[in-house]
Amino acid sequence: MTTPAFADSLASLRSRIAAAAHAAGRDPAAVTLVAVSKVQPEERIEAALAAGQLVFGENRVQEAQARWAERRAARPDLQLRLIGPLQTNKAKDAVRLFDVIETVDRAKLARSLAEAMAATGRRLDCLIQVNTGEEPQKAGAAPREVEDLYRLCTEECGLAVRGLMCIPPVEEPPALHFALLADLAGRLGLPVLSMGMSDDFETAVRYGMPLMVVCLNNQALGSEYYKFDAHKMKADLATVASPDLGAVGKAFGGRGRLVRSVDELRSATREFLENPAPTMLDVRISRSVITLPYRRIHYGRDE
Repeated sequence: MTTPAFADSLASLRSRIAAAAHAAGRDPAAVTLVAVSKVQPEERIEAALAAGQLVFGENRVQEAQARWAERRAARPDLQLRLIGPLQTNKAKDAVRLFDVIETVDRAKLARSLAEAMAATGRRLDCLIQVNTGEEPQKAGAAPREVEDLYRLCTEECGLAVRGLMCIPPVEEPPALHFALLADLAGRLGLPVLSMGMSDDFETAVRYGMPLMVVCLNNQALGSEYYKFDAHKMKADLATVASPDLGAVGKAFGGRGRLVRSVDELRSATREFLENPAPTMLDVRISRSVITLPYRRIHYGRDE
């Protein structure tokens, strides 16, 4: 790809990121575009640099050393992020080369990174990689392990953990996994989420998710009212009467929908996750048969 063509593609990509950020009420400047440079030919790397791209992600330490060692000396404004699995025997090399390690996923690696940073005098920002789908072939801490790993990284090892990273399963809606990652980060007070690739980055950018209210309406006995906070994924329960709750949502400027089956509830929840907006769902089915789409992956347990 020529330099002008790459510059046009990069400008288009940044425009899409900005549009997604504005749609979610976010500042586009708060979104960092990481160009994954692994296995890319030299001419594409040079085209990216000429177009002003300065943040790059690499999967392997040795490959990154060959590609970036000389360029780093000439371009001190470069930022290199390790986004692939890291072996403990490569920790010191990684600390010397990279600015951010996004794939801290186990205690042994955290301790090796701490030792490497002490030995080199470099203190890097780190992210914990979360295997949100608990896929056996994929690296990352299970969601239920994240809090303990975070405490070990920060309290025992002294690592500067700034956020979380995930790569969702390819066969599942990414928004469900982005929701889980945002929930985990919120509970730990972490500001950085690294998520979203070529096919789903707009979903990741939009994930400044607003409120969804689900009312499980049993008519004669009143409604069971669940308020889900999108960032805390926490439900508050109260008893309310039985109006047309979908109409109430619309009356307040949001979306409203009457739901009469589990399939309709799944569809409505997915619609909300993919296109966030204040939403009221009036659910006229038994709570005992409801399985929300994110229930299976929430903290890796069937809850």
